[in-house]
Amino acid sequence: MTAPTSSTAPLPPPARRAETEFSPGVHIYEPHRAGLPKLKPYFRELWGRRHFAITLAHTDMRAAHTATFFGQMWLIINPLLLALVYLLLVDVISGRPQGLWYFSHLLSGLFVFYFVSGAIIQGSNIVVQEGGLIMNQAFPRLLLPLTSVYVAVRRFLPTLSILIIFHFLSGTPTTISLVWLIPIFAEIVLFTAGLASFFAAVQVYFRDMSQFLPYFTRIWLYVSPVIFTVAQIKKKHTLAKLELLNPLMSLLGNWTQVFAGEPVCRTGTAPSCKTLDHVQTVGVSYHFLAAGLAWAVGVFAIGALFYISRERDFAVRL
Repeated sequence: MTAPTSSTAPLPPPARRAETEFSPGVHIYEPHRAGLPKLKPYFRELWGRRHFAITLAHTDMRAAHTATFFGQMWLIINPLLLALVYLLLVDVISGRPQGLWYFSHLLSGLFVFYFVSGAIIQGSNIVVQEGGLIMNQAFPRLLLPLTSVYVAVRRFLPTLSILIIFHFLSGTPTTISLVWLIPIFAEIVLFTAGLASFFAAVQVYFRDMSQFLPYFTRIWLYVSPVIFTVAQIKKKHTLAKLELLNPLMSLLGNWTQVFAGEPVCRTGTAPSCKTLDHVQTVGVSYHFLAAGLAWAVGVFAIGALFYISRERDFAVRL
């Protein structure tokens, strides 16, 4: 009588998750030549870590007291006071009051420009500021500049209430064309994310970049359709030539025209009317919309890919 024999076939190995550079483990960071990882799994991991980015953004907002009532009020008061300063300055130069229409145009441009410049400046510093997180946690580093853009969007949202109030006070008609503000703002966000990513990578290698950016953005403000309208810029041949070089000409130009409309003068020449008759709606400029989309996609692709190609070198440089 023979004893029953047991099968000696090896058991199949347990299913394991595919190893990636973001899997738990020990990673040794060394200087390496610039190069891109496989983008499909990278962006899949980036999307999978979106909750981590949102939590980090909320932590930064609480640290800056942005989520408090007075913190949100300051986000409104600061550009509102600056708009009043520019309004008084333009009134003195022109010699005639510009009225609520121009103030509505000025506010709409300033609030969005502050969103762009704030996200870029904050994004340029975020890699250096979060050096400890980079050294101790494996995650797609592109989350960091995108977090700064998300924070800037959250800071921009409270200002919409002021913009809506002055939109009605200025007498600009409320029409269905205002819906175009959504895709226009989406272009601005995508464009800003690309610039924030680019300058975040550059800041790792050139730490003085953060000192230069505020001056750069201030000059950028003066050549964009914020203080001046699109019509005024096109009349100034020097500024008009910069349209192809200034992405905010199409992005902010479309935003301010759709939001604030255009004055119709009873006497004088628009936009500086001696006597304002009424404010008319200006529909979206498809030329500006196409140019803004090209700028947004191009700048985001260049900025994000440059950032991704250098991010594995950050731990060594910090």
